Amino acid sequence: MYPSLLRSALTFLHNKRSYTLVNLFGLTLSLIATGLIFMYLQFEYAHDQFHSNSDSLYRLIQKPDANNSEGSARNPYGIKDLLDKYPSLENQFTRIIKRDASMAYRDQRYVEDDVYFVDPTFLKMFDFRLLEGDVETALEDPYKIILTESMVQKYFGQESPLGKQIRIYEYDETNEGALYQVTGVVQDPPIDSHLTFNFLSSFKTPDRFMMEWNHDRKWDYDRVYYYFNSEAADLEVLLPMIAENESSILGLESPNSYALQKFESIYLGPDLDGEIGKKGNVQRLWLYFIVGLMILFLAFSNFLNLTFSILSYRQKEAGMKRLLGQNPSQMSMQFILESNFISLFSGIASMIIILSLFPFIQTCLPFAIKDISIGVTLVFLVLTAILIGMVTGMIPGIWFRQFSALTLLKTIVQPGRKFQLMRNALVVFQFSISIFLLIMLGTVQDQLSFIENRDLGFEADGVELFKVNGSTEVIEGFQNFKNDLLGEPDISAVSRSNSSIGGGLDEILIEAEGINGPLQLKTFELSADEEFLKAYGIPLLTGRIPQGGPEGNELQVLVNESFGTEIGYSDPQDLLAMKINYGRAEVRVVGVVKDFHFDDLYKDVGPLVVFPVQERFSMISIKSNSQDQLTTAKMLEAKWKEHFPNSPLDNRSQKDRLANQYMAPEVVKTSLRFFSVLSLVISSIGLIGISFYLLIKQRKEVVLRKIFGASQVQIFRLMVFRILTLVIASCGIGIPIALLYSSYWLDAFAYRAPINWENYLLAGSLLLLVALLSVSFQTFKAISVNPAQSFRES
Repeated sequence: MYPSLLRSALTFLHNKRSYTLVNLFGLTLSLIATGLIFMYLQFEYAHDQFHSNSDSLYRLIQKPDANNSEGSARNPYGIKDLLDKYPSLENQFTRIIKRDASMAYRDQRYVEDDVYFVDPTFLKMFDFRLLEGDVETALEDPYKIILTESMVQKYFGQESPLGKQIRIYEYDETNEGALYQVTGVVQDPPIDSHLTFNFLSSFKTPDRFMMEWNHDRKWDYDRVYYYFNSEAADLEVLLPMIAENESSILGLESPNSYALQKFESIYLGPDLDGEIGKKGNVQRLWLYFIVGLMILFLAFSNFLNLTFSILSYRQKEAGMKRLLGQNPSQMSMQFILESNFISLFSGIASMIIILSLFPFIQTCLPFAIKDISIGVTLVFLVLTAILIGMVTGMIPGIWFRQFSALTLLKTIVQPGRKFQLMRNALVVFQFSISIFLLIMLGTVQDQLSFIENRDLGFEADGVELFKVNGSTEVIEGFQNFKNDLLGEPDISAVSRSNSSIGGGLDEILIEAEGINGPLQLKTFELSADEEFLKAYGIPLLTGRIPQGGPEGNELQVLVNESFGTEIGYSDPQDLLAMKINYGRAEVRVVGVVKDFHFDDLYKDVGPLVVFPVQERFSMISIKSNSQDQLTTAKMLEAKWKEHFPNSPLDNRSQKDRLANQYMAPEVVKTSLRFFSVLSLVISSIGLIGISFYLLIKQRKEVVLRKIFGASQVQIFRLMVFRILTLVIASCGIGIPIALLYSSYWLDAFAYRAPINWENYLLAGSLLLLVALLSVSFQTFKAISVNPAQSFRES
């Protein structure tokens, strides 16, 4: 029985090649797109799960509170001394300090990022495989370092690096660099790890450095991160002690609150202040998930709609088979075999394309995927194809089961109103998806344009950033470098600071006299010299700029407008001469600057205190008024090498640095552009196929209208009106949904573009144009046929 049913199914698919090809092409395209999105979602949600003990790993974080709306990933003050009192935790935690460092090997100088200083327990807690060296001793002593495979290739080529020394200008105040001995080679961190490093050095290096140079233990309040490998219940007992210990050291009236964050949830968890590694975005994943479903439903609805459209063509076939003794179940099985053949062939084709082109696909996609998810994706595609084939194949069987053989042979059975409504609903559904994707694409483009053109409160154009990377040569020679540059006609300002702006600043806890009395406030801090405001064009609203270090016995600072707003003052004049306490020190406000965005536009401008830069600094900002930036860049490079021959050049423009902050929305825009075009292609393919069968079926209607005097234009207008009705219905559904989701997506930005109704108008117009082009050819073909010929063919 089954071989004969299979032959019948293949015969039908061969005879109806247009029906078969339309479904194969549309379904294969959608399965490829859905499969890639499915792989991306797997990749994002699988971050950090390759560690064998990932379920017992935690990170210590500061919880959000009234003074800290975001929370922080940084450590509390004094935690190391507290943990030392619990011997059971000795090998259950690791500290991490992340640095950028200037390095030298032989005659080559480099500037490297992602240098981690870690405790020896790091390699035991995490499954970063050590390829060479001893896990027990590689990080046991200070000034020992482990390189990743990529860095070994960069520095040593095919040579063995073990025992060799690299000069690193970090935790060294001689400017001659400290010699770090290579004690191991570690595998490059997987791309699904939120911890990304190029070097691992012993945490005993900063320990010794602080003791030898009589420094305070600054890592207690620097960017140090604590990771634990223990039961959560054992660690939670310590949390109140950690907060109490910090409060007693800093003299805080309101203790900070700390919590444990599961290691596996860090990547897709809340974006805390001071994050160390990569961060994902759950909102973006939901958008991709919705887009993937929509693309899949597009092809499915095409398949289903085409099945509805050809029911009348299969009527005589169904009646004849029933008359020859084939029962309804056998007939239903044939329909299911036909549909499953198309869907499975599409599934297999999509798998072959993904497998054969995977390396190429990886380079073309705007998002990352990992090949370990291919197996699960292939199973997903096969099961999805089978489900689509089963559901679609059941439709003809259900329809023809309700009629006898004689009825099917003698009478033209027209689908009932329910079937007509369902078919129209599927077309409306397809168009709704297309208009949703088009509107979202326009929304993302508008937001990116809004970000690029928004007044940030400072001038990024013409500002070049030079990183100091701890070079004493640069620090000691800065004044001569500055004087030399200011002699150039196009250089208007040269400033030093402890950070650049536009990418976030460190936070401190201060005490100030608010309008309703004393209060504690989390505020951002920036250390900069007197030329910083000039370099970035930041207006001083009132007061004056501090000139260097302490004046008398007081350290004098600037604050921004938001600082005053936070403590209840609307007039900047009221802030002048105000005293601020932080830690054990007291400073006085001597000026107020206009608010500017020192963080990205996902966040509001917060309160800021600008301190005079001290002896050491990390960034030089140079403002150029030249129209020829290339010539200026060459001049700056030459000046740097002249003044700092032993310090590698590490610079980039402020504008480029800002652009990199918004790569994620740019990725979403690129993806939506691709998926929007794909949805229109799939919808058009389906609409062409559907119109082909519908217009043939409606040929008698067209002929009768022509006989009774209707012109071709009138008939064409009638057919177009039907399509127009469906497009309007699609807009009525797709536009409100797109409006709601656009608002949800934009809510992630503290500053968002207004709704641009042109996007909605353009999306609707484009959809109408695509629909008209899709049906016009078949419509003209139908109305241009001779009426007599049409009657004979009908």
